[in-house]
Amino acid sequence: GVLCKDCVDGKYLKYHSKEFTCKNSTTCDYGVVLYILAELVPVTVLFTVLLIFNIKLTSGSMNGFLLFAQSLIYFDISGNGVIQISSTVTNLTSFCKFIYGFFKLDFFNAEVLSFCLWKKATIFDIIAIKYFTAAYALTLVILLVFIMKYCNLKPFWTKVYRNSTVHGITAFFLICYAEYTNTTFLILTPMTLHEVKGNTSIIMSYFGGSVFFGKEHIIYAIPACFVLVTFVLLPPLLLLVYPLNYKVMALLRIEDSAFITKLSKCFWFSKLKPIMDSFQGYFKDNYRFFGGLYFLYRLLPPVMFCISHGYLEYFILIEVVFIAMLVIHVLVQPYSCRWHNIIDCCMFADLAIINGLTIFNYSFQSYDSEKRLVEANTWIQIVLLYLPLVYISVYYVIKLTGWAIKLRRRKMYTFLEPLQM
Repeated sequence: GVLCKDCVDGKYLKYHSKEFTCKNSTTCDYGVVLYILAELVPVTVLFTVLLIFNIKLTSGSMNGFLLFAQSLIYFDISGNGVIQISSTVTNLTSFCKFIYGFFKLDFFNAEVLSFCLWKKATIFDIIAIKYFTAAYALTLVILLVFIMKYCNLKPFWTKVYRNSTVHGITAFFLICYAEYTNTTFLILTPMTLHEVKGNTSIIMSYFGGSVFFGKEHIIYAIPACFVLVTFVLLPPLLLLVYPLNYKVMALLRIEDSAFITKLSKCFWFSKLKPIMDSFQGYFKDNYRFFGGLYFLYRLLPPVMFCISHGYLEYFILIEVVFIAMLVIHVLVQPYSCRWHNIIDCCMFADLAIINGLTIFNYSFQSYDSEKRLVEANTWIQIVLLYLPLVYISVYYVIKLTGWAIKLRRRKMYTFLEPLQM
């Protein structure tokens, strides 16, 4: 359980166990090898494919889908196990989340695939190892870009290394941001325990059963605070402020000032421009700050978890967040392309409906008269969970077909060129 500090003798914490359960295990002696196979190998394959094929995850067609996939980490249709669902629905949900897990560094996250990392691993060890996975992803991106640039390995569909570098960095931030945020809040979420008799209370870490910022917790809390400031809060802040920077300078008519030019070089504004444009380029000029809002959207659900006092309250709070996201995008239409606005509005509406049905099922599942309705709702949720997968499959089939046609034409042109000379 979340408040337990240690397992009883002979039982060990399982990595990928949602409830941090203690069970018998024979994998402790080679848990690190299993971690490499279950985490680092998929990360390597994922980022290698993204860089080699020069896939851009910051496009308007992908933004909403990625946000949908990464939001599923914060709620599920079982209401944290309170809602009774059939084994078929459970299996369909697990498979769906397995697919979505590849877009948030959450590979093979299922109870049946859980394993012991090492015998004395604590809950904080199980949580914090995701930092290592994300750090490995960043190292891998840098290494792959270096290899491709200096070993003359050109990415497909483009001859521009700079584009591949930018796409690699933005892919890292988009995929790893949700995991950095979730891991940080798992470590830094507090809870207050009160004595049954008396007014004494103590603040504990929600997970791990340790005193909040006590000698056991602080070892993990300090790195989590560093990640919170540098990787969780800084990216959305920069993306929100960056578009305003040039607007303010233009308004004050100081954009051509020598002092401002030198100041911009000192703060690397010019070097950040390709990355910022990658996040913000698909939005209208007046709404480029929406690149930062999309990161804030990922930040809000764990914040709601911290301030809520129960799962029902938490589900209601994130429902408010999802509806607010939907209303903002319906009214503002921030993308330059109308189709991108439609896609994202559909994704946000999907999240709101799925979570809304969870709130209904959570509230009425104990009533026998509502059993059939609750069961029907869970099947509706399954359909809604799979719809974005259908969209992204169709999108990439069309994309790959277009790439194949271009490649065939290029080969045909190469073949006919000597004949035309």
